[in-house]
Amino acid sequence: MVTLINSGVVFNEKKHTYTLNGKKLSGITEMLKRQLFANKYADVPPAVLEQAKLRGSQIHKEIENINTGAKINYDSPVSLAYLSLLKTNGIKILASEYIVTDFEKFASAIDIVDTEFNLYDIKATAELDAEYLRWQLSVYAYLFEKTNPELKAGKLFGLWVINNEIRRVEVERIDSNTIVQLFMSEISGLQFVAGSNEFTEFVEVQTEISEQSLELVVSEKTLGKLTTNATEIYETVKLNIQKYDVLNYGETNIDNAKKDKATLNKAAKMLNDRRIEFEKEFTKPFAEFKETVNKTVKLIKECSDNIDIVVKKFEEKEKAVKRNLITEYWNKKDFNLVTLNKIFNDSWLNKTAKISSINAELDAVIDKINSDIKTLEYLQDAETLKAIYLDTLNLNTAIEHGKKLEANRIKVKQAAEQAAKREAEIETENQAQIEELQVQSYIIPQEEIIEAKQEEAIIETEEENPAEELITRDYRITATTDKIIEFLEFLKNNSIKFEKL
Repeated sequence: MVTLINSGVVFNEKKHTYTLNGKKLSGITEMLKRQLFANKYADVPPAVLEQAKLRGSQIHKEIENINTGAKINYDSPVSLAYLSLLKTNGIKILASEYIVTDFEKFASAIDIVDTEFNLYDIKATAELDAEYLRWQLSVYAYLFEKTNPELKAGKLFGLWVINNEIRRVEVERIDSNTIVQLFMSEISGLQFVAGSNEFTEFVEVQTEISEQSLELVVSEKTLGKLTTNATEIYETVKLNIQKYDVLNYGETNIDNAKKDKATLNKAAKMLNDRRIEFEKEFTKPFAEFKETVNKTVKLIKECSDNIDIVVKKFEEKEKAVKRNLITEYWNKKDFNLVTLNKIFNDSWLNKTAKISSINAELDAVIDKINSDIKTLEYLQDAETLKAIYLDTLNLNTAIEHGKKLEANRIKVKQAAEQAAKREAEIETENQAQIEELQVQSYIIPQEEIIEAKQEEAIIETEEENPAEELITRDYRITATTDKIIEFLEFLKNNSIKFEKL
């Protein structure tokens, strides 16, 4: 989680004052009253204002307790309403009563800052003054960014407590340049008028500052010369230090060793302290000179930054106008294959880029896309390749993808052909086995013939036990190749004659 910078400003709650390094800073409420809302609450009786102030302080305290994790008053409708608001909107608190400043003249405390750097101010008035809220939070946003230069303030909200309910009201931020004008009017004692050119005139005066006018001139310079007795002290110490040689000490005079050690340490500290004192005094003029120059540079830089806001705002307007012209021309072309954002070149928004040249580039882009699309229409997988091209706007990428698709098709075809070929080879081998078994069944070995004749002779001589009659039956067998082979083997092994139909 981001840690907000501690401005160093001290707030005295009792006196309601802000100080930075002992310097008193002005709050925001009185400035807004003087410059913009002089008649605010003019018709409200003091007693009513005091009562409203006490009620507002109580509400602020209850909400602050919730934000800081202090004791929560669950009996208070306001506390319950605030807890519900946080949960419903997913708000996570980063800081409560966070003090911001410009480090020069102004400081104030923001009621609430959430983790998205949205700023909140709590209001408990009978009617919400949205315009006052807008100015107040816009000032807070400017000071927040001055205090935290690396951060950007988020949205601005008022938390309006009305009838024990809390409504979150968003207001539009006033630009920083206008806030700077407000500050300059307050500092110079002028009455601020929104939209006036008073601060603009001030900026014009400042822009007359040049490098030559800021050239540092030293009217009196004397290089540091310091006459001391440091050398004499060194020689004295060097001459007498031998008296304190470590060989002069032992167990018999340990007390003297401790005493001499303390004396030497004290002398060294005293000498060094005096050196530091002289050094500060000697370098003080340069330190003051450096501080003055740094403050001047900071003041100039702040003024330059304020001008930069105006310049950038104007440049953004110019770019917006130019983008509108480009968009208008694009829409007239009625070209829908790609969006303008797809081919938009940010360099077109530069001042050096002419509208006529940009329009010519847009025409060239459209012509090229149409030409590339026609090229792809002659290729296989044209629709797929056109989709890829319109996503990448790179003809080579689309063509290379088409080559990959064709290569994949060839691989699939070759794999299918090889599989069919292998299947045919297996079928041929199986058929050959079957035919071989059939042929074998027709060949009767010579030994079997001789044996058969002998058996016939025996049968002829025997009067009883005539031979069992042979019968023929036709069957059609449906089975796998392996099962048919097993079946034929069975017929052969059992001397059963079979033949192919």
